[in-house]
Amino acid sequence: MSSSASNFSNLISGAIAGVTPVLALLYSLGLFLLYRFSQKHPRKFKTAAGLWLQRYFPAYYAFLVFFSFTEIALAAWLLLQYNRNTNYPNMATATGVRLLLFTSLWTIITAGVYTFFFLHPDWYVSQNRFQFVMKWRPQLYTHPIASVGGQAVWLLIMWVIWVSSTAALDAALPRLFAGGTCLAVVYCGQVQTLFGEPASVT
Repeated sequence: MSSSASNFSNLISGAIAGVTPVLALLYSLGLFLLYRFSQKHPRKFKTAAGLWLQRYFPAYYAFLVFFSFTEIALAAWLLLQYNRNTNYPNMATATGVRLLLFTSLWTIITAGVYTFFFLHPDWYVSQNRFQFVMKWRPQLYTHPIASVGGQAVWLLIMWVIWVSSTAALDAALPRLFAGGTCLAVVYCGQVQTLFGEPASVT
């Protein structure tokens, strides 16, 4: 029994360790191509602040996405171990890990979409081959959701969700970082890492 559990754990660890970098690499490639295209076809900004934001904000979004990839990998591994071995410390811990998994997925999807909105140039005007596809759509970067105010609201919502998820895990294991606590909590180092990553950002 312990041999099959060990094999399952090794298989899941290998799969997560293999899939996560591939997805992060695909995101990096897409971000690089979109950024390069936006540099070749830049938007016109009314202020220097807009140009500064277009140049540096994608790095912030990329940081959020890569941070979320590590959270997804760790949370998915923990949930699979908990579900396979039914050895979670309490139900609140499993719920906290699920919340962090959801929050990480939400951050990856929305930060990716915001990166596209933010870097998206007026490409259907400057590139004739896209004109027939995009001529009926509004310019994405002029949409209210892609405005600075829309991004500020998104950042606030994201911050609230991350803090809530981390607080749920903290409430489940209130003495997680106290001395001797790891003796009673299985996968204690992984749970501490899962808790510590968002806590260091928020």
